[in-house]
Parts: sequence; C-alpha cells; structure tokens
Amino acid sequence: MFSSFGTKITIMMGARIGGNDNSRLPECLLALSTHAESKNRYEVLIKMDDDDPGLGSLKATIESFSDRVNIRYIVTPRGRGYADLHKAYLDLMLMASPLSEMFWVLSDDVMVAGHHWDRKLLDCAAKSPDGVFVITPTAKVDYSMMAQHEALNTMENYPVWSRGWVGICGGFGYTFSTDGWTNLICWKLVREYGLDPRLLPEPLQSPAGAVPSILMARTRGAQDVPGSERWNTARKEMFDKVLSAQVQSLLDYTVHAIARAKA
Repeated sequence: MFSSFGTKITIMMGARIGGNDNSRLPECLLALSTHAESKNRYEVLIKMDDDDPGLGSLKATIESFSDRVNIRYIVTPRGRGYADLHKAYLDLMLMASPLSEMFWVLSDDVMVAGHHWDRKLLDCAAKSPDGVFVITPTAKVDYSMMAQHEALNTMENYPVWSRGWVGICGGFGYTFSTDGWTNLICWKLVREYGLDPRLLPEPLQSPAGAVPSILMARTRGAQDVPGSERWNTARKEMFDKVLSAQVQSLLDYTVHAIARAKA
C-alpha cells in the first residue's frame, strides 16, 4: 500500500511501444524503484495511446510494478503523438497528488543512475528561498554568452519544476520540448534579469562510485539526432514555433512573471 500523504515528487511520462525503438518502460521503472529512498515519496503518472499495438504489454508492465511504485495511467487518443506531449503532461498533472511539491517529466528510456535520487532532489529543493525553481539533474550550462537558439538546444535535459514554477508558467510550455522551453526561460532570466533559478543536485553514489548526474539515458534508436526524420520534421517545427513572434511574446510574459515572483 502507498501513502499519498508522503508524496513529494510527481513523475510524468508518455509510453508507447508501436513504432518506438526506444521503449524501455520496465528498465525505467525498475531503476526508479530500486534507487529510491522511499516508495511513498514519489508517484509515476503515465500517458499511453489507445492505438498502440503494445498497449497490453505496457499495462502488464505497470501491473507488475504496482507493489513497488505508486503508479497510475491514462489511455487517450494519440493526437499528433510526439508533437503533443506537452498537452499530455497537462492531463497527467490533473491526476497528481495535491501534496506533490515537484514535477518531473521523463521519457521511458531513461534510468536513474544512483541511490536515493528522491532524497537528493528534496535536499536540492530545500536550497530555494522562494519555492520558484528548476532542478537541472543532468547539467548546468553557462547562458551568459549564449544565443537564444543555442539555449533552446542545450543539454539541460529533464528538468524538475517546483509547484510554484509550474503555477506561474501555467504548465510546461507551448511545445513538446518542455526542457527546451525551460532552457529559454532560464536563459532569458539570466541574460535580462540577472536571476538564475536553476539548482543542481549533489552527485549520487552508485556501486561504481560518484555519478555526476541523477539520470543515465539508455536510448537505442536514432530518432533525435541531426539528420533523422524526427529531427527534420517535429523538431524543426518546434524550433520555428518557439522562435515565432507570438511565442516569443508569451516567453517574455512568463519570464517577467517569474522574475517578479523571485524579486
């Protein structure tokens, strides 16, 4: 049994087997459950597609982890798939525990790399004086001399957002690249307001020694590399949309709102 009273971290992800060479949900859930300090401290919310030929297998995987992970799911129309992921995350957020303090979007081919990742995130969050922050579990780059298009595609992947941050932003952004959108907000806060909302966790410990990142990607496909089909279609569309005048105006408004909250 799980106690929702202790839930502090909400993990959200989309899962699909059909047409997805990167699908590794069993490994992802195993790493989360094996390395967590407390199974009651986090929940996992999963969005699945109703047209996925592997839907039965995904449900069976979820059921097999039901005694180790506080896990729930929704099955909805695929829509535009990859390009609509940010909308799926909003649907999942509506299911989140009202006590959750942080939201973390993962893909199902990513695994945590060290012990007590949940404790590390909570310790990191405790450093924030105002509750409006982003934890960058993979890296923290220098935005001071970086152009906007470079910031959009930096390697600050899989950010963890505070509830305060998500409330101000009204969600996770206007594109499936929620990490890219977050990078832009942080870039603009650093460049125009001299504010850096990013927190970096302490290195984790694993059997092999210190691990600088909480995450260890295990993608098997080549879907998100320059020259791939998805890079030249969905990702190109995302770049064009984010750099459009309309979305840039939304970016300005969001950054200003965060800056005021942190003043």
